[in-house]
Amino acid sequence: MTAASITLSFASVALFAGQVSPVTPVAATADELTLDWPARTILSMETDGVETVMRFDRAPDAVSLEAFRRDAGTDLIRMDWNDTSMVIRPAPGRTFVPNLKGTRLSIRIVRDAPPGADMATEPVDYSLARAAAESASGYPGRARKMLLTLARSLPDDPQLIRTMADMDASRGATLRAARHYRALDAADAYARRTIRAAGGEVAAIVAARDGGGFAQIEASVRATVPVAAARNGLDTVIGGAIRQVRTRADAVVARDGGIRTLRRPVTLAEVMGSIGDATTRLELLGAGNLSRTRIGLAARLLRGPAEREWRLAAAYHLPDVLTAEQVLLGGYVDRWGGGVTWRSSPAMQVQGDIVRTSYGLAREGILATSTVVTGGVDATVRRLNPALTLSYRLEAEYVDRLDRRVNGPAALSLADRENHTVQALVAEQRGPWRLVAAAGWTFDRFGGNGPTGALTVAGFIGDAWQAEATGGVSSIRRPNLVGTQLFARVALRRSMGRL
Repeated sequence: MTAASITLSFASVALFAGQVSPVTPVAATADELTLDWPARTILSMETDGVETVMRFDRAPDAVSLEAFRRDAGTDLIRMDWNDTSMVIRPAPGRTFVPNLKGTRLSIRIVRDAPPGADMATEPVDYSLARAAAESASGYPGRARKMLLTLARSLPDDPQLIRTMADMDASRGATLRAARHYRALDAADAYARRTIRAAGGEVAAIVAARDGGGFAQIEASVRATVPVAAARNGLDTVIGGAIRQVRTRADAVVARDGGIRTLRRPVTLAEVMGSIGDATTRLELLGAGNLSRTRIGLAARLLRGPAEREWRLAAAYHLPDVLTAEQVLLGGYVDRWGGGVTWRSSPAMQVQGDIVRTSYGLAREGILATSTVVTGGVDATVRRLNPALTLSYRLEAEYVDRLDRRVNGPAALSLADRENHTVQALVAEQRGPWRLVAAAGWTFDRFGGNGPTGALTVAGFIGDAWQAEATGGVSSIRRPNLVGTQLFARVALRRSMGRL
């Protein structure tokens, strides 16, 4: 992720481990593995004869986990964990015989033993832990399928209802999740915050960026309200926003071709809505430039679970403030395109989008067209607290049409760009607060490079209030921003629901 757009999730801090490929079984022998947790850790163990599930209130340290995986070698095919649970599975032809004593897990390895995967049923607790491990490993779609299968036979099981509610809350279906929490009389912090959010949220946001010769300050008020959670799984959310963008630009190309310095506020209004379930969602946006009396529409269709998602997007005459000329002279964009997100392993995710974009100005029509390509790879290196992720991002735009004014200058400040950014991101959870620091370097194939980094602090104040502050530097070249830029953003949110 780039420093300018760090996405935070308070629903889950789950991260994951890799896998070890199986090998051909050898002669039957027995070895023992051990894994220690910190003193006074509360531990529990469940097993179905094949996989072993551990639950705990404190995770083992990174050195112990790595030593365990190294000692297991090719006897281990799966080892996934998050802050509160772990799943261990032996390679084919092996059986793990676990024993928990105090804060030490001992596993006896039996090679060439009869597999235990043919058990007719699984205990409910084990099935829920297994689904939680799948979700923690970055596969919420796979976990949800497991839970839905279990729900057919145990529709009223309180543990299952709670797990399903947690997954609904993590994907933003707060109204659906809150109903389950209320039915269960859940009183933990996560349930209370979700119940509050189900009543709607109001946010005040101030953002600023300055790249030298072009600066913007945006203040906005936004509101979202979940309005329906149907029995067929569809959730509906509506919202709106008022934005005021104040721009200062030193080199604006006017309609007569003259170069001017302009300072001007623009007020935008937005109405948004979304409807969908865990695998399909349609998002709609209507926006108007109140300063220029321009209205546009946009839509996005998302299909598939988070680990295997594809999306389509389109916009028509959507008010736009990307270039100085557009924000000051009444600009808009038409666009269409799509993209995919795919988790190739628990520790690796890739994504990419291609969008065809047309830029226009009021009373002049389309003045430029381009193809925008974005993508990236995220690799989890460390999953404990603090977590470490390495990322690569591509943000490119290739301009194939750019009209010029009568005396030569381009009508819009667009040019080919191809930003390649490599970053390291460290995240640490401290109670209700999350700290994220990112640092890296950006290289533009068409000229220019520099540092990119950010520091974000975000968290809860009680059950109803959330605060977030971000600041940093970016060298990702964009229209009007050709060098290193500074940016900052502060947001305060209030959940309107009642407990």
